[in-house]
Amino acid sequence: MVQASNPPQDRLRKVNEPLQTPNPSVQDGTPLDLIVYERGLLKNKELRGILERLYLQCTEFIGIAREAYNCMDWNDRSSKNARVLRTVIHNFLGALYLPLPGHPMRPYALCCLAECLKAQYLWHGGPEKLKEAILYRKASLPLCREGSSKWSFNLYLLAGDLMTWSSEEGEIEHVEEAVSYCRQALAAYPSSDTTPERIRIMSRLGGSLLELYERKGSVHHLNEAIKWLRMAKLSLPPVEHRERCSILNSLAQCLVSRYEQKNKLEYLNEAIQYFREAILMHDPKDSERDVSINNLAVSLLKRYDQLTEIQDVEEAIQCLREVISMYPIGDTRRLNAQVNLSSCLGSHHAEQGGFEELEEAIKHLREVLLVSSTVGARRTSGLAIGNLGSCLYNRFLRTNMVQDLDDAIQYHREDLSLYPADSPRSLVALNNLSMTLRARYTLKSVTRDVDEAAHLLLKGLPLCPQGHSERPLILTRLANCFQAKYEHTDGLQLLQCAILYYREALSLYSPRQQGRLIALQRLAKCLRAQYGHSGDVQSLEDAAESLHELIRIMPSAHHLQVVCLSSLAWIYAKHGKVLKAHHELPDSSALFEKACNHPTGTLKFRLDAAQEWISTLQDPPSLQAYRHFLKLADQYLLLRPSITSRHQLIRSIPDEIALDAAAIAIETGELKTAVELLEQGRTLIWSQMNRYRTPLDELQTAHPELAAKFTRLSQLLENSATSEIFKDGS
Repeated sequence: MVQASNPPQDRLRKVNEPLQTPNPSVQDGTPLDLIVYERGLLKNKELRGILERLYLQCTEFIGIAREAYNCMDWNDRSSKNARVLRTVIHNFLGALYLPLPGHPMRPYALCCLAECLKAQYLWHGGPEKLKEAILYRKASLPLCREGSSKWSFNLYLLAGDLMTWSSEEGEIEHVEEAVSYCRQALAAYPSSDTTPERIRIMSRLGGSLLELYERKGSVHHLNEAIKWLRMAKLSLPPVEHRERCSILNSLAQCLVSRYEQKNKLEYLNEAIQYFREAILMHDPKDSERDVSINNLAVSLLKRYDQLTEIQDVEEAIQCLREVISMYPIGDTRRLNAQVNLSSCLGSHHAEQGGFEELEEAIKHLREVLLVSSTVGARRTSGLAIGNLGSCLYNRFLRTNMVQDLDDAIQYHREDLSLYPADSPRSLVALNNLSMTLRARYTLKSVTRDVDEAAHLLLKGLPLCPQGHSERPLILTRLANCFQAKYEHTDGLQLLQCAILYYREALSLYSPRQQGRLIALQRLAKCLRAQYGHSGDVQSLEDAAESLHELIRIMPSAHHLQVVCLSSLAWIYAKHGKVLKAHHELPDSSALFEKACNHPTGTLKFRLDAAQEWISTLQDPPSLQAYRHFLKLADQYLLLRPSITSRHQLIRSIPDEIALDAAAIAIETGELKTAVELLEQGRTLIWSQMNRYRTPLDELQTAHPELAAKFTRLSQLLENSATSEIFKDGS
């Protein structure tokens, strides 16, 4: 058994020494009797004996707990070590429940108990454990001499606990309280002090200020965070220091935020360098190493968005998959890695067009939302909500499933509600929500959707002034809103506003930035429409130039290649003669053919390209265009999950498209091909009718007469419909 350094007998001899009276707010015994006992003035021998036994019992509890506490392996989360931890907590609580608030080891017991409860929270979750740890930590502060090393160290630990609680509960007051405690702790040291204790406090103050910036968006908090973290880094000794990894990680996070503010790549490159350095210095079993890997992956993803170098996003995916494989389902470190991996997979999908990556991202995010509600990972859940909305929107673009779009809007609304209006995260959320609302307007023509989207983006512009990395994206999506509204109203002023915003956005994008691809493609479409209004050849020249640049910088597997090739083919086929370099133009049919056969283009884009090919090249008409259209239409209808989407396509198909195709084949002497095309067109309609049928087995069993009547009516309607469709071709 470990004994206390000051047994009761020694304490009784020190009757003339001044005694620090405990703060009444934390006393839980009989303080007046204790003070009398401590000062040797207690004359009642029986009561004195009771207090001596309590004193020894308290010392014994603390001694047993301290011996086990000092032997704890804090990285071992096994059930055996968890039992040891529970025993340590039991013994510390046993000492604290005794009515001796003035015991010299009470502050030590309170701090150790707080650490044990926090460990329980980190190992098994449960916010109540963390809250209890903070209460015990605060109770220890009045028992330490203000300005002492123990007092400042407790403040430092308390600030860390509050930051953890803030990430759990989402309350900004906890972050502000943590900053205040760090400032108090730092004030206990002279500014020239380079001791490890002061370095740790500067590091935590910098991290807390960074969190405050992310919550409030106040740039002065970010600047102060960078100042303290750079000072902490400069104060580090040349040899390895335990705080170096934490300082490098926090400083790198600040530099990422400054990059987002200034849009200067040197800040991001410096951050990536610090993250890599921190990862190399971490012990492979250290949980903080996973935090650095997560942050490195996010930074690589941001650099990919700027430079579109695929190796950045592939390295990020590899790092995050390594982290995920190390932890079981429900572990907070796994949840954080899954959220970041979903972002990387979404970007890789946009670059390479792989649908399975999008499905994997959605699977990870649904797991995060399901598990985080049980383990209390509120912040991780908030990030997952926004990412899931983006992934569902991307899947909608590939599959045209309206339910995905509606779900995406719902998730983005929820994401936006989680943050203050002026926070950086709020900017991301309103940006995403506006994008999905604009898409639904394009689909359903509900004016309030596009008006709300434009309102959100105009509200977001002041949050990203000139130089902010998100400003070009906001401008691009604002232009999208005006363009979408123009396409439904044909208002020339709306089109000109869209062109103006696209041009401003393109002036801010870096040459290979992902958003530049979208802006170029949309600008080309607007310029093409402007030429239709005004006949201005310069608009057509600019559209062709934008498309050429887009094809040049876009990866060959990008799904937008189909749209670019088709648009360029249309310009050359319809208006090639008015262009300056008309004698050097490539064959339009070859461009349309390439668009229809693109290996990673979506079925919808390829089908649209085939339909534009048919409507554009009529002199002479292209039989190959009809073949592509009928083939792609059949595939598209086969893969549509909803009756509504299939019906919309059937309605958009020209009534006599199969007859026109057969007529062209007959004119060229391809009689066999003509019969095949007629049969293909007829099959296209009949196959859909078969898919619309609902089995009547259950109805036949329960109500045979009703089933027979339903069948007769169905046949009459079918005969009427098909005779109308095929009367000209019979």
